[in-house]
Amino acid sequence: MDPLAGLPIERVIATGASQSDIYLGYYHNLVHPSHAVVDGFLLVVGGWPLRTDLDVKVIRVQSERETATQSAEQDSAVYRRWEVAGSSHVPAGPRRMYLPPAQPGEYTTDLPPYSRIPLHFVINAALDHLVSWVKGISVPPVAPRIQYEGGVIARDQYGNAIGGIRLPQHAVPTATNTGFNSGPGQFDMLYGSYVPFSNEVLLSLYRNHGAYVSAVNHATNQSLSDGFLLTVDAHETRTKAAQSDYGKRSKTN
Repeated sequence: MDPLAGLPIERVIATGASQSDIYLGYYHNLVHPSHAVVDGFLLVVGGWPLRTDLDVKVIRVQSERETATQSAEQDSAVYRRWEVAGSSHVPAGPRRMYLPPAQPGEYTTDLPPYSRIPLHFVINAALDHLVSWVKGISVPPVAPRIQYEGGVIARDQYGNAIGGIRLPQHAVPTATNTGFNSGPGQFDMLYGSYVPFSNEVLLSLYRNHGAYVSAVNHATNQSLSDGFLLTVDAHETRTKAAQSDYGKRSKTN
């Protein structure tokens, strides 16, 4: 049975995240050189070291947690490494696809889990760029790396990471979002953390709701211009900002 119903195959893109990223890294290094059936690789939240003598296109998207892994990797004519500030290995968005929202007392992590930085927005943009790249249409942008000081991620006064790809949800913060957590659970360390700002901090940052929405719109335009956000995800970002209560005297998270 032909799953493509006779449609011709023009390009093959292989992608995998986390454990699948590791196995795909094996494939890139050991199998692809002999078969060369893949035109581009999209590797997500992994870190398996890749050989650098191949000509196949690769984009690697890392959450904040993986940025220390293989951090010396250099962008090249066939490789891009994108690091998303504030994001976690298991973010809130994809988690909601298969589990109900976590409530206080329903998790074992030491901090409230699941970063609200939408890592999947950057993955969407990366796939879009990779398709254009393997077709020879355009080259994906080089992304700034998350900054480190003394072997640890540099953070601002609110505890948010400095540098990296800064989506509007990070550039215009309403919480401390990180890629790290701890706890007795086997996977607690992968969930990242989300600690909302107090109402006082929010009002000190955004004098009113219009100021917050304006800041989000500006940051969204910047992410679009930089190439790390698709138009559809920019629309969702703007809509959620407009519908939120941030900057109002009474806000909800």
